[in-house]
Amino acid sequence: MVPTLVQEEVRQQLGRQAFCTTAQLDSAVADLRREAEALGEQLSGLKGTMDTHATTRDGMEARLAAIDAQLRETAGALADRTGAEGLAATQQWTKKNLQRLKERTEHLSSQMEEVLKTQKRLDSDITVVDAKTDGVNKKLRRMLQQKATEADALKALLEKELNHVREVADEHEVLRNTGATYGELKF
Repeated sequence: MVPTLVQEEVRQQLGRQAFCTTAQLDSAVADLRREAEALGEQLSGLKGTMDTHATTRDGMEARLAAIDAQLRETAGALADRTGAEGLAATQQWTKKNLQRLKERTEHLSSQMEEVLKTQKRLDSDITVVDAKTDGVNKKLRRMLQQKATEADALKALLEKELNHVREVADEHEVLRNTGATYGELKF
């Protein structure tokens, strides 16, 4: 079957539409990939910060326990040596240092909470980006499926018209070969 001018135009139009649709799909997917990569980089940075804070907090708690034990030992030894006056000074020094350590630990805890909140927000952002990606992919698939259905319908219509043209051409050929005149034809 030799393609007609109409078939060729329809084929070219469908090709252009498919190319445009594919280009739109590629662009949307590239944008979503860039967003996902940026969010992944932010999440990696926050995880590193969170690990650092966790390590620092654990170290501070261990130091606090060691200092507390050392202070108790020192306080006991000083109490024996210096009596009540030395003990009071040592207790005051211990309280002051424990208060500083407590404030530092609370500060680190609040920073850790902020990091965890940010991580949760990034996780939800990643979930939203995944959902957007799925939505765009489904939409583009529906568009491609619709274009394919339209192309099939146009093809069927063109084939029907071509069959009709062939039938008319065959009738004309028969009339030409039989030598019938217009007056001899029955309508």
